[in-house]
Amino acid sequence: MKKNKNGFLLAEAFIVSTFVLGVLIFIYVESKNISVSYNRSYSYNTVRGLYITNEIDEYFNSVLYEDKKDELNLNGYVDIIEFPVNIKDLASIKRVIVSLPTINLDIDELELDNKFADYINWVKKHNTMQNYSYIIMVEFEDDTFASLRK
Repeated sequence: MKKNKNGFLLAEAFIVSTFVLGVLIFIYVESKNISVSYNRSYSYNTVRGLYITNEIDEYFNSVLYEDKKDELNLNGYVDIIEFPVNIKDLASIKRVIVSLPTINLDIDELELDNKFADYINWVKKHNTMQNYSYIIMVEFEDDTFASLRK
């Protein structure tokens, strides 16, 4: 008697196509994660951004800290607006926020754009050590960001 092999061929095709589809989905997800990490590495905590953020921190400590200390402790954050013209223009600073490490900032209250809000959430997510007194987060005109824990 002749056996019908169509059922075996159909099952084999289904198993192989499921395996190939699974591999393609895995490759897509991994390439997406690599792409997101690659984009973050070029816009989050760049060398130039960290250098400027350190300069802002020195300015904050020497000039503004005593005036803003009460506001920082009361609200949990300070939105720094006043800078010497040469720092703000040369560094292309868009916005600076100083926050306590334990405070969750209200994105809607601060009226942040989506990219800066994503960066702040990323900083808060990677905030593992609590042995510092504040975090300075800076947004630049070229859509790069930097933060410094002090």
